[in-house]
Amino acid sequence: MKLIPAAALAVFFPFVFAGCLATSREIVELRDDINQLRLKLNELQINQADLGDKMSSLDLNISAFSERLEENKNVMSLVARRLDDMESNITSKVGKISDRMDAQSDRGTPSNSSGDAAAAGIQPASGAAEIPPGELYRMAYDDFVAGRQESAADAFKIFLAKHPDASLAPDARYYLGESYYSRSMWKDASAEFSALVEKYPKSEHTPSALYKKALSEEMLGNSEDAKKIYADIIKTHPASQEAVSAAERLGALSEPSKKK
Repeated sequence: MKLIPAAALAVFFPFVFAGCLATSREIVELRDDINQLRLKLNELQINQADLGDKMSSLDLNISAFSERLEENKNVMSLVARRLDDMESNITSKVGKISDRMDAQSDRGTPSNSSGDAAAAGIQPASGAAEIPPGELYRMAYDDFVAGRQESAADAFKIFLAKHPDASLAPDARYYLGESYYSRSMWKDASAEFSALVEKYPKSEHTPSALYKKALSEEMLGNSEDAKKIYADIIKTHPASQEAVSAAERLGALSEPSKKK
């Protein structure tokens, strides 16, 4: 057996030792990489669990939203049906009035329209008197409340033409003025409120009619007329809410002249 010389071993051994050290470092680095991968895997598993919880919560929210949407659909369907019923009812009533007026016109019966109807350009047939005053007024008021101001105005005109002395005449006159006021028809509104005050001075609507007339005059640019009406409200109806509002408007209109 041949012995390797010590000199040869001395030369070869460092390379072997260096190779072992390199392999050990690689193993350590590989273990570190494996540990890092494990940590990332744990993070992914945790994130996946959180995502699962969020998806479950989202499913619950979607389910609740779907239920609310279905409820809203049911409510909208109910509202639509009620509106259809109201429209059919109104159409039927208007049709009946129109038929009665047409029938009376065909018979050639002279109209009994009053000065109010002539001023409004309406010639209501006497057949319309077949409808009780209370029902005719209610139909007009229903249109007013529903926002059908033009239809309400026409109905109130017919009522006033047929029943100028009815107990509801002051109310009809007031809401006729309101129907003009709500459509910014200031001149017509002012005229109707004036008619109410002149014909029914003791009506409960008088303070409000005066105040709305003054506002209409303001919108028409007649500030001086408006100021006189405001002063009249304060004098003749001092305990009314309109008197408080009139004082505020009067002060506002007088302010520019004070600054001058």
